[in-house]
Amino acid sequence: MKIELKRIDISYVDELQTVFEMAPNYTLKVDGISTVPEDSAKSAIKALPPDIDYKNKYVFLIKYKDEFIGAVDLIKGYPAKDTAYIGLLLLSENMQGRGLGEASYKAIEKYILNNFQITKIQLSYVESNPVIKFWEKQGFYKIGDRKPYKGINNRSFSQKMEKELMLFLEPEEYQEKVHSIFLRVKEDLKEKIDITRFEHIGASSIKGLVSKGDLDIFLGVDKDRFEQEISNLKDSGFYEKQDTLRNDELCMMVTDKYRYDVAIQVVVNGSKFENFLKFRDLLNNRDDLVEELNALKRRCHGMTPVEYRLSKSKWIENVINTHIC
Repeated sequence: MKIELKRIDISYVDELQTVFEMAPNYTLKVDGISTVPEDSAKSAIKALPPDIDYKNKYVFLIKYKDEFIGAVDLIKGYPAKDTAYIGLLLLSENMQGRGLGEASYKAIEKYILNNFQITKIQLSYVESNPVIKFWEKQGFYKIGDRKPYKGINNRSFSQKMEKELMLFLEPEEYQEKVHSIFLRVKEDLKEKIDITRFEHIGASSIKGLVSKGDLDIFLGVDKDRFEQEISNLKDSGFYEKQDTLRNDELCMMVTDKYRYDVAIQVVVNGSKFENFLKFRDLLNNRDDLVEELNALKRRCHGMTPVEYRLSKSKWIENVINTHIC
């Protein structure tokens, strides 16, 4: 099943409009209207998120057996620099239900891996257009809260989803940059939360360690301030990450506001989760362990995120049990 992606510009507006008109149910489910607007293709080609340059917008026609059967709208570096955003994946209705949607997505993911320095893909779907099962099958999971959606003649909710890609950067490619983002986050939050124990942790804080390039931050708080500081972070544009460990001593908060993958681990002072700091300090004094972890990560290139996390967590657990506990 050979799928081709043809990147287009405004000169292909008629071909793109034809694809839209061959999928009227999408317009009905998302916007609540039965007729595809005649300017749909033109609007899709020109639409850009705030602060994004047009060079980072990729509109493709999907070609199968010499016929344009679908369309893709892709933004590089949105909503964070390490993220690609799929604004649209649409197939003409006579081509649906034949496995071509999955084949088209795989072609998109391959294009992203081959052409972008990207570690995540995000998208949003409208609940009145029930496509969640398709995206879950491709490895996406929900992030953040559902938000009200207003179409032309439709009211629903939208839900953001994300998929991680196992692409690793060498230390010189990301560490200096990530530390500068850490300093910026600290400056932004110093009047909003208690930053007495606000520390750079994770791979980007360990010299010489390869990484996906994300930023992890440790925020140590007293137990009686735990929920209040979480609330303060929410007021500052952070939200709780779903499907991660959350209890009365640990909460992972994330944000898209820096156009980068930023996470804050809110930890109760004196709890076992202080191991974030102990692990960082251990590896910064053990080059042999850094090289061992680097070798493990490089072997994981191309794995699914679940496989990678399982492999890495076993290694980290062994190191903590051997050298820290």
